[in-house]
Amino acid sequence: MKSVAIIGGGPTGLSAAIYTARADKRTLVFDDGGGTTRDVDTMKNIYGFPEGVTGPELVDVGQEHAQKYGADIVEEEVVRIAPEGEQYLVETTVNEYTVDGVILATGATYERPAIANVEPFEGQGVSYCVECDAFFYRDQTVAVVGTDNYAATEALMLLDYTDDVQLLTNGSLFEADDELRDRVEEEDIPVVTDRLDRLEGEEILETVVTTDGREIPIDGLSSLGERIPLFRAGVNRR
Repeated sequence: MKSVAIIGGGPTGLSAAIYTARADKRTLVFDDGGGTTRDVDTMKNIYGFPEGVTGPELVDVGQEHAQKYGADIVEEEVVRIAPEGEQYLVETTVNEYTVDGVILATGATYERPAIANVEPFEGQGVSYCVECDAFFYRDQTVAVVGTDNYAATEALMLLDYTDDVQLLTNGSLFEADDELRDRVEEEDIPVVTDRLDRLEGEEILETVVTTDGREIPIDGLSSLGERIPLFRAGVNRR
């Protein structure tokens, strides 16, 4: 029986495990217990869960599904992958495994913007995914933090949900392509170049405060920081 190591125990890794296990491959899912999915309180855009599902619940259901077809969940952190003849050596903090194939499904995390007090408002006004969360801010005041084509595109996308959209560059130049800059201007999306100091609110986000003390009322803030792959182990490719 051929063997497959899947590095990552989130929705992508577990979905892959279901297929490889059903294809009669010995399947090892390496899950160190982290991942952004486990941090999500409620997701309401997941097929099959009309009332919503928490991140931990989604992972538990995925593990049960994969294990039904014979996948093994290995609760260890992978630190290195290297070729070993026609196979691969997967090294964890506690053990070594030899497999015929490797699937990387480690996901990504988001770098928080350089603004104070962001973390307490994550999920309470601060979002890292316009496609996921814009629905909850229909007809409300929202803003995108960013300077490039991606930020401009996301700001324009938000117009499908609300007319009150701003683009905050946090003290940097707005560097989107000319075409996108023109579209942002045509849609009357304000581009605020002030440096941002902190976020404020009682239990949910209410205000973005600039370094010169200006207060910008806001209901939802989308931060488009760099996506950082979670897998940092050395991977040698043949």
